[in-house]
Amino acid sequence: MRTWILLIAALVAVAAGGYLAGRNTTPSRTQTSASTNVVAASHQKDLPSRPVADQTSPASFQPDDLAAQLRKLNSVSWRKRWEQARDIARSISPKDASNALAMAEKILSRQEWYNFRYQVLQKWAEAEPLAVLA
Repeated sequence: MRTWILLIAALVAVAAGGYLAGRNTTPSRTQTSASTNVVAASHQKDLPSRPVADQTSPASFQPDDLAAQLRKLNSVSWRKRWEQARDIARSISPKDASNALAMAEKILSRQEWYNFRYQVLQKWAEAEPLAVLA
């Protein structure tokens, strides 16, 4: 009986020590985000800067093409979905954003639609902030 009590006490002590050691050795969020910002800033120096309106130049809103691209998102691995949704959202002109969001809501799953909506609204808000609020 005494052996069991000592064994349980040792197990609890090891678990508490592991918890405290893990908690004190992980970097804080501010340290991680600061180092990430430095890396991102160094990569941005290499890229030419262009206004948001010039980054994409879609000819016109093609609902069938957009629907095909959105359906294609479901066949991609989950790691690539965010990147492809971002690229599709960047290809949509701000004047067509509301139509694209309505179409995406019908095609995409709820989580994918939230992601796509965020990307479209981000670009749309940079180009036409008052239109987004309307």
